[in-house]
Amino acid sequence: MLEYSLTNIAQVPSVSHRNTLVIFPIGTKKKKQKFVVGDDTGTITFFEVKRSEAISVFTSNFDEAGLQRSGAVHCIRTNLNAKKRDRIFVAQGHRIIGMTKKGKEFFRLESPLTEAIHTMAVENVRVYTGCEYIFSLYDDGKDSGFFMSQDRINSMVLVSNSSPRAEEERKMSEE
Repeated sequence: MLEYSLTNIAQVPSVSHRNTLVIFPIGTKKKKQKFVVGDDTGTITFFEVKRSEAISVFTSNFDEAGLQRSGAVHCIRTNLNAKKRDRIFVAQGHRIIGMTKKGKEFFRLESPLTEAIHTMAVENVRVYTGCEYIFSLYDDGKDSGFFMSQDRINSMVLVSNSSPRAEEERKMSEE
């Protein structure tokens, strides 16, 4: 019979929202595991694991990052494009902030919606957001799509169709 034991890697304040933990792929050069956590106080903490111990690389500063002091982090995502996965996108209320692994802000989007963003996906310059009943698409920071659901949006998955046939169809539709 297998025996399991509990090991604390890192401690953060309470986290009551889904999708607030992102684990980055292990780097090719330094071979270190990195992860980021957003909590209910609105703090974003980026960790790096060294010798089986999590070390805090940065903790977000509310004023510099533009996050609300009283708001909880609802969702954290990376870019689905493998070449751009070194950046994180944080949803807090109806605001999305893009941050680098060093904690510097490079993107900010203020959604006109009244509902809080609970789930999102980022692909290149497109941001797909899901609120309680509303789905929105932002292309390069501009609102470009909207759908109001009759039922709650519990989760959202973005699947890219990159087959050769889909690429041909996409090129033909652009012409």
